[in-house]
Amino acid sequence: DKVAIVESLAAQGHIAAMTGDGVNDAPALMAADVGVSMGRTGTAVTRNASDLVLLDDDFSTIVSAIHEGRVIYSNMQKYTLAIISVKCGECFSLLAAIGAGVPLPMTPIQQMYNLIITHIAVMATIAFEQGEDYVMKLPPRNTQNDMLMRKNMWIWRWLPHVIFFTLAVHGCLEMSNFTETGFVTAATLQGSSIVNELSSGRAVCEFAGSLSTDKRFSVDHDPFHCRCFVREHGQPWVEAREVDQWGPSVGSSAGA
Repeated sequence: DKVAIVESLAAQGHIAAMTGDGVNDAPALMAADVGVSMGRTGTAVTRNASDLVLLDDDFSTIVSAIHEGRVIYSNMQKYTLAIISVKCGECFSLLAAIGAGVPLPMTPIQQMYNLIITHIAVMATIAFEQGEDYVMKLPPRNTQNDMLMRKNMWIWRWLPHVIFFTLAVHGCLEMSNFTETGFVTAATLQGSSIVNELSSGRAVCEFAGSLSTDKRFSVDHDPFHCRCFVREHGQPWVEAREVDQWGPSVGSSAGA
């Protein structure tokens, strides 16, 4: 009995597929996980009871359909994993910068450019991947409580990418700020209008300002005095050279 065979395979945890063309095959097609009927020689009852209809009555079409479906599913996994990994890496980098009090690694304009390049142009190529050679050797996946992103993907792919992405971004950013200015925190790099902040090492630049008619203090756009500790060629182990600059223009700088 075909129905008994299908029920036996299902009881053992297998994914059962059933093919048929006659009226007597309809109960087995409905009981199977995937019922396949013949489009040319199959009866109307069989076609209505099935999940798939072979228009050419060729069993090799089933293999081609399974292969194409697995490639599409695999590409969906790759796209989802890639987009979530990149976005979470960027979010964690921004959150780490806010929490550590260092400059943000990306401006809004850079973020817009990043969305166009890395999230659209690059990710769209995943849809055209042909699939791996072993795709048909994989066992059928369990569709009960099945999620597109599996646990091993979160642990071994997403998590390492987010961690190393954040470390790489901030490692390069903080190293560059330190070798070019001698400071890394955002509060120090943005400068201050408070007296003695520069001399005490709590600010890179000093800003002047003016009082408006309503007694509000307005800070100038450009600093009048900056002091940095530059390391040649961006090498942190090189002895720092103090650069003391007065005035906003580069030509008025003088090294000490």
